[in-house]
Amino acid sequence: MKRLTLAILCAAGAMLVQKAMAQTHLRGQPFLQIDAGSYDAVLPGLGNFAFKAGLGKYTRRLWGSMFFVSVAHKQTSLVSEGSRVMIETDVPVDQYMAGYQLTPNLYQSAMRTFLVKLPLSLQAGYECLNRGEDFIGPYLLAPSSRVLLGAGAALEFEYRGVLVGYRQNVNLLSRYQKFSSLPYVGYKIHFR
Repeated sequence: MKRLTLAILCAAGAMLVQKAMAQTHLRGQPFLQIDAGSYDAVLPGLGNFAFKAGLGKYTRRLWGSMFFVSVAHKQTSLVSEGSRVMIETDVPVDQYMAGYQLTPNLYQSAMRTFLVKLPLSLQAGYECLNRGEDFIGPYLLAPSSRVLLGAGAALEFEYRGVLVGYRQNVNLLSRYQKFSSLPYVGYKIHFR
């Protein structure tokens, strides 16, 4: 029984290694990309996180072309407008986005296992402050929730499907925050 278990584990390991060594980044090859990271901080936490998932495929130049949806959340301190005094409460800020991303390769190894990329995106979505409530206690929130239009650029490193990157978004219609930073890690699953 131990030998059978060991043989099954070795076969499964060999299949995983073969999958990891399989050729990827082929013209027309579809992929699923999933990213997770933080929203305006170095490390994510319960009060600060971002997720992004997208489906795409490679172009003739082997650039990634992807449609995505993303969610970002953070807790931010409430500041009084007149006195610039910090008030002892946090305001939840949520962003829900959908968009299109084109990812040119800046560098790729001969086997296409290591890539340095520059993802560029256009996105639209909704920004919600304090979960849609206008008041926090006796305080009225000046910037309210609204529709967003924006763009993003990132620097991304990919090694055998594992992604590490840093994305900077510009939210043109936001009354709360025009620029947001999103460091992330992710994984890309290639089909076919």
